[in-house]
Amino acid sequence: MVVHVIMRPNLSSLCVHAKYRSHLDIIASILEATRINALGLHTLMKQSNTSFALFKRYLESIIEIGLMEKETDQDRVLYKATENGLVFLERYHALQQMLVDAKLNGSLGTAQKVPMYVGA
Repeated sequence: MVVHVIMRPNLSSLCVHAKYRSHLDIIASILEATRINALGLHTLMKQSNTSFALFKRYLESIIEIGLMEKETDQDRVLYKATENGLVFLERYHALQQMLVDAKLNGSLGTAQKVPMYVGA
């Protein structure tokens, strides 16, 4: 059986000056800060523009799934994006660009029927 689901895109996430960032936006900002150089905790938190509580929660998850790694340099703990983290960033930026292009072309914002297969 085929069920058609009407999908309406959420354009609020495309707004450049959105009040709230999505989970993916926060993860990308943390990874982007460490794309080139490993950073300490405080610097990384400031560059990703997150509160301490939010930052700690995201950092633990990002390290756990392998997008970032913790390094020790003398007596400092530094954080750096892994290869998987860099791949995530590439795909995140590609998706963002696709959404911006779709918005500019006017193809985003209209309802689309998407077939979904239900049952066996």
